[in-house]
Amino acid sequence: AYGRREEVRYLVWLRLSRICKVTNFFQKLEKDIRINYLFTRIVKLLVVELYCTHTAACIFYYLATTLPASQESYTWIGSLKLGNFSYENFREIDLTKRYMTSLYFAIVTMATV
Repeated sequence: AYGRREEVRYLVWLRLSRICKVTNFFQKLEKDIRINYLFTRIVKLLVVELYCTHTAACIFYYLATTLPASQESYTWIGSLKLGNFSYENFREIDLTKRYMTSLYFAIVTMATV
């Protein structure tokens, strides 16, 4: 299991380096007099909001997968029923649909808080 932790550590470092690159990119854009400062700030706000929503969706989905498969119906996604559609065995549902459901749950949660 030790090697697995090392892989995760490298992935975290890659993510941090990408965040630093994006931060530097926006700092350069804000200093560039040829580009409207307000436009740059709005785009930066949208990028940060999308990143935070994506991260929240991933965390919510991870929390739903921490229980064993026999207890899936006790999680937030396992107890969802939309019309005739049920998420009881959500691990068997298409990944895109699960991601969109998690994203929707994150947006609704952020909007109500």
